[in-house]
Amino acid sequence: MLAVFSKEIKSFFNSMLGYVFCAVMIILIGIYFYIYNLSYGYPYFSYSLLSAMSIMMFATPLLTMRSFAEERKSRTDQMLLTTPIKMHQIVIGKFLAYAVIYMIPLAVACLCPLIIKLKGDVSYLKVDYLTILTSFFYGLVYISIGIFISSLTESQIIAAIGSFAAVFVLVFWSGLTGYIPTTAAAAFIALTIILALVCLIIYALTKNGLVSGFIAAAGFVALIVIYFVKSTVLNNCLTAIIDKMDLSTPLSNIAYYDLFDVSGIIMYISIIFVFLMLTVFGLQKRRWS
Repeated sequence: MLAVFSKEIKSFFNSMLGYVFCAVMIILIGIYFYIYNLSYGYPYFSYSLLSAMSIMMFATPLLTMRSFAEERKSRTDQMLLTTPIKMHQIVIGKFLAYAVIYMIPLAVACLCPLIIKLKGDVSYLKVDYLTILTSFFYGLVYISIGIFISSLTESQIIAAIGSFAAVFVLVFWSGLTGYIPTTAAAAFIALTIILALVCLIIYALTKNGLVSGFIAAAGFVALIVIYFVKSTVLNNCLTAIIDKMDLSTPLSNIAYYDLFDVSGIIMYISIIFVFLMLTVFGLQKRRWS
């Protein structure tokens, strides 16, 4: 795992990609810091970082697009798949390397609250640094998703476009609630489609029709029972699910309301774990196919 980690770090900084990524992130943070804190005189850095994060996340595809796609295109993935290193160690090694690269701009951002402190206002230091911490986990979610998408293709362009699309949907996720129907029938149809997609992903990763078929049947039967026995449970169900899956909520809670959302951090870690495991399962399938 350490060898994979070291290789990824060196490959990024032996090319311009690592420097470009860090420079873009730092420049974006600096622009918002200058506008909100230095120009308008706001005493809290959390607003500046929250505004920057909505744009910064679109830079994460630059970081993850080459993680496995480049390996597949250059056929060096065969070396990874045949090494005695366990697959989860390879994935975690790459993930930690990207996490360190992503952490560099945020480490620079840690200086911004101290600059504000020089002007005499220290009341928001705790909130500012908790916002930076939450932003770190927020970014790791997108990195894990980008790694998973990159593992599905050998084209860096396709990996970047796929990751960009995922970032776009998730960044503007909260805006979807106004367009979602609240009826039980609409929720039943939507949840059935989601169940089918989940089972297809499980089958694609495991090639086990029995397991994926059982999950599909059990889930579909449960939805039918709920719909005909107590359909009111499904009313506003989609809206509630979408609200719970809004990744920006923990970040907004700490930045706007000074509430450190522990459950939100747990949600971030859970999503990271799921996508890293999906990446491991996909690579394991390729290793033994």
